[in-house]
Amino acid sequence: EKRERALITLAAYQEQLRRSYNKKVQPREFKVGDLVLRKVLANTKITTDGKLGPNWEGPYKIVGIVGIGAYRLADLDGDPV
Repeated sequence: EKRERALITLAAYQEQLRRSYNKKVQPREFKVGDLVLRKVLANTKITTDGKLGPNWEGPYKIVGIVGIGAYRLADLDGDPV
């Protein structure tokens, strides 16, 4: 019984966290031609920059929409990324 109560309490807590997070999130949709910044990931980061290196790179232009939340990007000269 204690385990079941703990699981129920945990599920209720997670649901409360999910609701409070979803209230604050503002969904964004981008269109072709919008300028965006791209997050610098570990595989594209310059290792000599250290922790003070840039977190974002760009601007990039959206060339096409691939899927939900996925876009084809090109730099401002038109070269695909």
